[in-house]
Amino acid sequence: MEIIKHGDKLIERNSEFGYWRGDIPVDVPDTEDLEIRWEANPMSAELFREILSFFKYTYDEHNAETQLRLYYHRTNGTWKAVAMPQFLESSSLHVEEDEQDPRWNDIIVQLVADGWCLMGSAHHHCGASAFQSGTDLHDEIDTNGFHYTIGNLNSPKA
Repeated sequence: MEIIKHGDKLIERNSEFGYWRGDIPVDVPDTEDLEIRWEANPMSAELFREILSFFKYTYDEHNAETQLRLYYHRTNGTWKAVAMPQFLESSSLHVEEDEQDPRWNDIIVQLVADGWCLMGSAHHHCGASAFQSGTDLHDEIDTNGFHYTIGNLNSPKA
């Protein structure tokens, strides 16, 4: 590990951990000139189309946000999208992550036992544009991985 100075910030140069490699901030620097690379297989276009189809269906059916958790298989390098228990409140989404809830616990225990690791999330903003809301930031900041927000599901250009 090599610590370098970037402006007035410290950076761990070329850190390797898990499936990521790059310049990992020791504290939060400006992001200019930093590089972090995914070192494993990309998500397939077919799975991404399935995610979009699921979001379009839930939008048309419930007119409310829904979320999927993205898992990566350590051995075979494939991706999986999992719909965890969630509650719809008007047009917003409420996902209650409770490891004591057997619905969550049983799903997570089985995924981990089968070699899957959590590697992000995807959700949609119904007919609104795709942007990271304050709620999204709060929900995603402590979870490694890719976090996709899809918008404009009422348009062919979602």
